[in-house]
Amino acid sequence: MKRYVIYFVALAAFALALHDETVLSAELIDFRRLEDAPRDARTFFAPTSISADGSVIGLYEAVGDFSGWIWSRENGFEQAPIDDHWLTTAISGDGNVIALNNSENNHKTLIWDRTSNETTTIDSDSSSSSELSHDGAIAATNAGDSLFRWTESTGLEPIDIPGSWDDHYVTGMSSDGSTIVGGMNAGWIRSPDGNYNLESDGFIWHDGQAQELHLPHTGDPNIYSSNAIDVSSDGQIVLVRAEQELLKFDVNGNEFQNLGPVVVDGEQYDIRDAQLTDHGAITIYARRNSDQGVTGIVWDKVHGYQYLEEVLRDEHGIEFPSSMKLMWPSVVSQDARAIAGVWKPISGSNPVSSSR
Repeated sequence: MKRYVIYFVALAAFALALHDETVLSAELIDFRRLEDAPRDARTFFAPTSISADGSVIGLYEAVGDFSGWIWSRENGFEQAPIDDHWLTTAISGDGNVIALNNSENNHKTLIWDRTSNETTTIDSDSSSSSELSHDGAIAATNAGDSLFRWTESTGLEPIDIPGSWDDHYVTGMSSDGSTIVGGMNAGWIRSPDGNYNLESDGFIWHDGQAQELHLPHTGDPNIYSSNAIDVSSDGQIVLVRAEQELLKFDVNGNEFQNLGPVVVDGEQYDIRDAQLTDHGAITIYARRNSDQGVTGIVWDKVHGYQYLEEVLRDEHGIEFPSSMKLMWPSVVSQDARAIAGVWKPISGSNPVSSSR
């Protein structure tokens, strides 16, 4: 029997199947209420990363020491054997290798092998983002204004991006490590109309060659305004944000498919983040333009943009408890069977530990 899991960490986390026709069972988990949960019920976790099958989830502990937490269905809560202030930023597809960044140690990157429980520090000062290949043998990270690809045998190797850009960061890597995507900023630029716009661009590094996206700002074609925010596991499709529109870029075909602005029921949303699955569907963390409220949205080629909560309820028969409000999806597994995100208790109600 197929089983689909909805995880929550309250403010909290979740998962569902986006593409299978029938959900035979679902499980709702409030991480704070699990018996092996660290600290007490006031601890707030938010998901940061997820394995390919959704069985391992990286957690950011917003109240406490931020110390490298993950949760797996096999072992429950685990913590990297490190000091405080390490944040889980990436999980290998197989769930065995974890990348962490340290906000109080020159932003270095650390690789934790869960199988051996050994750690390796990547000597990349001012690192704030990391991505891993499926087996965890390849990492991509930023170090100040530069980008690097890392393996244990070669160490750090620079990723050369054309153009003069600052503040580089990585957002995705293919399973085999041959494709890396991300973004870079060049600061705030004043356009002829007097408005200031953040000039940014995305990059795609594929088989040793890098290219910029060069998608212009609609208000000023001389200012670029785009970034690459995710890549499929085979490295062939890159998810791109160009201002407030989503696009898919075919690496081999060198062409874009414009999915348009995020509009649901006549309401337009600001894209805060988005994740691509190997089935082609997208989960979006969005902020409503009219009142700045946040929500979760999904896109697929049949239905276009839909509210995540309505898809859960109408297509899969999964309803959130009346005591909880869905906030946003954070990460989605490559197989599209697990999404981890955030919810919060509605004032005056108690969180629900689980429902089946």
